[in-house]
Amino acid sequence: MPKGHPSTLTPEEKAQRMREAVARYRQSDKYKETRARYWARPDVKAKKQAYDNTPERTAARQAYRQTPERKTAERERWKGPERRAYIQELSSTPKAKARAKAYEEKPHRRQDRRDRAKARVTTLYKQRCDCCTTVEIIAFYKDAKDRGLEIDHIVPLALGGLHCVKNFQALSESDHKAKTKNDMVKIREFKRKAP
Repeated sequence: MPKGHPSTLTPEEKAQRMREAVARYRQSDKYKETRARYWARPDVKAKKQAYDNTPERTAARQAYRQTPERKTAERERWKGPERRAYIQELSSTPKAKARAKAYEEKPHRRQDRRDRAKARVTTLYKQRCDCCTTVEIIAFYKDAKDRGLEIDHIVPLALGGLHCVKNFQALSESDHKAKTKNDMVKIREFKRKAP
């Protein structure tokens, strides 16, 4: 028999080889997908919820909350060299390096949000009429907020409406959602017909 054949291994070596195989499998994507499908099953969710609501489980949670020393010890343990070594091991994999490189190459999300907000403000100022001042618009917004209402543009900005007090109306949250839904249908039709 060749060296390393299962029949030539001792029970301890077989157990060690099995542990290594299980560890490799648990790090694979197939294992993660299998676990995700398992925990997404309705019967498993029901069993877990029933288990979490048992008196023993509730008592264990309460006992854990009442022992801050235990939680502090666990936090401190993960702040030490074990956590640093674990993070270093994870970040040194090819997949992690590729993800970090892709994140550095794409634009930062925060900058994207700033650019979108800046573009929206610019659009609002371009579509604001000359008869309204910023004070009047802010007063309209403040009055609607005090009454628990939301501001809606009667003619949507995407359809050429102005950011103007004359084009404002104060609606409740449900009415605002319903009108926005209808406006989105009109906007899609307008864009479809546009050359």
